[in-house]
Amino acid sequence: MSFRAIWDIYPDDPAGHVGGENVVVSTAAEADQLVERLRSPRAGTAKVWGPDIRQDVWTGQLLHVGVHESFAYISYTSDSVGLVFADGDPESPEYDSQDEEFPPGSGLPVGVVAAGLKEFLVSGTQPRAIPWAAAAGEL
Repeated sequence: MSFRAIWDIYPDDPAGHVGGENVVVSTAAEADQLVERLRSPRAGTAKVWGPDIRQDVWTGQLLHVGVHESFAYISYTSDSVGLVFADGDPESPEYDSQDEEFPPGSGLPVGVVAAGLKEFLVSGTQPRAIPWAAAAGEL
């Protein structure tokens, strides 16, 4: 199976042009490479569609993945679950990228998020490797 990830690359100069990346991830090594690429301070939050790799059609589920400082952040959206964030380290700060907002306490070790992406690559469903907080409607 594979998934598609897209994210913005922001320029060092605020007046510069925003670029972007659009990759298909098909292996565990490529999932690790994706997380490493998101460590760049210029990288935005990746939108990950799966298992169908078409980005022009809602496939029923979407992950947002970002790396900020020493934490990785992930959210999951599906028709059946709604929007949920990781139940992460209580000491992790809020991460407000230019693409997505993650609440404080939702940051995880980078390796845990990488494991979640590898699971998503195989299962195409909400990764169990990620500890999820309750959905907004369930709080």
